[in-house]
Amino acid sequence: MTTCSNTSTSPSGSKEQLRPWITISKHQVESKLHLMLRNLFIHLMQKIFCVKIYGIMKKVKYNRNMMKVEQLTVKDYW
Repeated sequence: MTTCSNTSTSPSGSKEQLRPWITISKHQVESKLHLMLRNLFIHLMQKIFCVKIYGIMKKVKYNRNMMKVEQLTVKDYW
């Protein structure tokens, strides 16, 4: 049976800690996290905006069918 550990024995016999294969800096983590949050915010705003526009269009269509056309703006719904 083989077991894996995060230490190795050097030729001199002392144990030393192995570094992970992939190392990333704190700056890289912060940068990636910032981009992920930014993209999530943009995505959510696009979804909200599309839903509001869809709601406005439905109301305009409904009002035209009822012969009660009124001027609607995005401002009315924000």
